[in-house]
Amino acid sequence: MKALFTAITMASTLLQTQASFQNPNLLPTPPMGFNNWARFMCDLNETLFVETADAMATNGLLAAGYNWLNLDDCWMTHQRAPNNSLMWNTTKFPRGLPWLGSYVKAKGFRFGIYEDAGNLTCGGYPGSLGHEELDARTFADWGVEYLKLDGCNVFPEGGRTSQQQYEHLYGLWHRVLSDMPHPLVFSESAPAYFANEKNLSDWYTVMDWVPRYGELARHSTDILVYVGEGSAWDSIMVNYRYNTLVARYQRPGYYNDPDFLIPDHPGLTMDEKKSHFGLWASFAAPLIISAYIPGLSEEDIGYLTNRDLIAVDQDPLVQQATLASRDDEVDVLTRSLADGSRLVSVLNRGNSSVQRVIPLQWLGLNQGQQYQARNLWDGTEEHIRKDLTVTVRSHATEIFKFTGSNGRLDAVSTGIVFNTASGNCLTGDAAGVGFAPCTGGEKQIWQVRGSELRPLSLLGECLTADGTRLSLRRTTSPFRALLSDSKPVEMDNHPKIELLQAEVDENDESFFRLLVDGQTIKYITIESGIYSTEDMCFGPSLVSILPELPPGDWNDGLVARDADGRAHFASAQHTQFPGVQNTWHGTYIDYMDLSVGRKLRTGIYEVRCASFNNAVVAKFARFSWEIQYMENETAAYQWISGHDIGPQFLGHLTENGRVIGFLIEYIPMHGTRALKTLRLAGRYCLGCMR
Repeated sequence: MKALFTAITMASTLLQTQASFQNPNLLPTPPMGFNNWARFMCDLNETLFVETADAMATNGLLAAGYNWLNLDDCWMTHQRAPNNSLMWNTTKFPRGLPWLGSYVKAKGFRFGIYEDAGNLTCGGYPGSLGHEELDARTFADWGVEYLKLDGCNVFPEGGRTSQQQYEHLYGLWHRVLSDMPHPLVFSESAPAYFANEKNLSDWYTVMDWVPRYGELARHSTDILVYVGEGSAWDSIMVNYRYNTLVARYQRPGYYNDPDFLIPDHPGLTMDEKKSHFGLWASFAAPLIISAYIPGLSEEDIGYLTNRDLIAVDQDPLVQQATLASRDDEVDVLTRSLADGSRLVSVLNRGNSSVQRVIPLQWLGLNQGQQYQARNLWDGTEEHIRKDLTVTVRSHATEIFKFTGSNGRLDAVSTGIVFNTASGNCLTGDAAGVGFAPCTGGEKQIWQVRGSELRPLSLLGECLTADGTRLSLRRTTSPFRALLSDSKPVEMDNHPKIELLQAEVDENDESFFRLLVDGQTIKYITIESGIYSTEDMCFGPSLVSILPELPPGDWNDGLVARDADGRAHFASAQHTQFPGVQNTWHGTYIDYMDLSVGRKLRTGIYEVRCASFNNAVVAKFARFSWEIQYMENETAAYQWISGHDIGPQFLGHLTENGRVIGFLIEYIPMHGTRALKTLRLAGRYCLGCMR
C-alpha cells in the first residue's frame, strides 16, 4: 500500500481535534508515578517495589502526585497455570502480587501491571492473545488498576494487515475492560510499533484510533534504557519530536505518552534531565519515573517535585504545548492554561549557550501591553511589554508563565505550520509562499484571525490559492478550506478541481481521486520524482501545479515528464475500473448524491443523502486495489442479513455505474468505552462513535 503522508500539522492549541474517549473522569489528568523498565528492565522484584514505595512516601514524590507504581515485563512465570491464568514469579515476588498491591495501596499508591497483546511479551513471557477476559479478571482480583499493554509478537491473522491486527487486539481489550465493573486505566503501546521516519502514514492511522480505546498511548520508540548504548539525550529528542506531531489528539481523558523520565541516567547532564522533565510537563504528558528512587539526589527530587511545573502538567485543560517558532537551534512552545495564563517553553537543542529575543507577538500576545512573566524554575518575575529576552544553556529549557494585569490574558492562536514528513515550515512573504527549512522569524509564524491564516511578516494579507499557486493576498479566503483538502479550487477559465483522496509515496507512484466541476470523478497517477510530497499532499498546492487537464471523456490519467523534463499528461483514457460484483441488496446510491461529512477512518465517512432521514455511514474503495476488501465485507453483510447482528446494511454505493462500497446505519454509542465491533470476512468493521 502506498505511503500516505499527512501533509500539515498546525502548531496551535486551538486547532487540536478532540479524541473520542467519552469518560475523562477515569483519568482526568496525566498519570504520575514509577515503572521499573528503563532502569531495571527484567531485574524487578518485591524488594525493589517495597523500597521504591517506602522512598517515594518519604522523599516528597508521593506528596507531589507520583502515585502510580507499575510493574513492567518479566513479573510472571514462563508458563500459565493449568486453568490458563497467569502466575507471578514466586522467586521474585514471594508474598505475591495481591500482597504487593495491598502494601503499596496502604501507603497511598495505586497499582499497575504489564502485559502484551500478542502471544508472548517482549521478554518472552506469556502474552494475552486468546486469554484477554481471563487476564483482565485476574488483574482485577489482584487489585490492579492500570494496564500497560505492549505490542511485541503481534502477527496478522484472518487476512488482516498488521495495522488492522493491532486495532483488532487493542479494540478487543478496550471492550473487555469496558465490561468490567471497575475499568482499568488502559495504556496502549500500538503506535510505537509503527513509528517509522520514512512512512508516517500507518503511524497516523494508528494514532487516529488509539484515543477511542484507552487513556494514554506510547507513540514512539522506547526511551534509552540505563544499560543501553547511544545517547540518552538523543533518545529524549526523538520522542520529543514525535510528540510535537500528535498534539491534536490530546484532550482530558486521553494523553500522548513520550515514555519514561530517566532522572538517574548516567549519560544526562542536570540541564538535560531538567529539560526532559520540563518539556514533558509542558506537553501535559504522563510523568512516569524509571530510576532507582532511593538513590535519587536532592537536586533530582527538587526539580521532579517542582510545584509550578507539576501544576502545569496536571492543568485541567491538559492542552499540549505546540511549536510557536523553530530555528536551527531553538524551539519555542506555547499553550494556554485553565487560569487564563500562557505557558512559554524555550528549548535549546544546540551544543552551546544561546540568547534569543522573542517578540510577544510570536507568543500570541499583544506587544505594548504589560505582562508578568514568572520563571517556573526559580520563581523570579519580570514585567514585559515588547520582547522576552532569554539566555538558554545547551540542552536546557527555560519555562515561563505569562499573566495579564488582571491575572488573565487574551492570546491569539499563533504558531508554525510544518510538513510532518520533511519538518519544513510554511513560509510566506512578499516573494511568495512555500515550504522551506525552519529558520524562525515572522515569515514562518502564522496567526489565525477569524477564518484567515496570516503570516506575522504581512498581517494585512492572508493565505489563498489563486488558481496557479499559493500566495498571500488581501482577501477573506477561508484558511480552513485551504488546509482541509476538501474544498474545490477554481481557476479562471479552468475546471473546479477538488482533491477527494490521495495515496502519496515519495519513492514510487502516487495516486489521486479528484472531483472535477462537481460532477465528474477522475483518477490520476503521478510518477515518482515529479513533485514533492509536500505539494502533492496539500490540496490547493497539488491543483495549482498539475498540468492542464486534457479535454475529452476520460477518467484515468498519467502525469509523467516529457522529453524536456516538464510534467505533462502522458496519457488520458477511459478505463473500466473494477467494481464489487456481489450486489445482493436492492438499493443503490450514487456517490454524487451524497453530502459527505466528517471522516471516521480511511475510506469511511459520515454522510447524508435524500434516501435516508438520518446520517448514515459510507464505506468505499478509494482506489481499485481496495475493491476486493469491499467485496469481502459486502458478502459478509449478506451472510448476517436478517440475524440482527451488527449495523444494518442499507445499500450499495456506486460511482459511474460500478459499485465501490456500501452504506450502513449509523449506530450511536454510549458508555465509558462503547465500541461495537463485528467480525466480517476475516476483518473487523467498527460501529460509528458519536
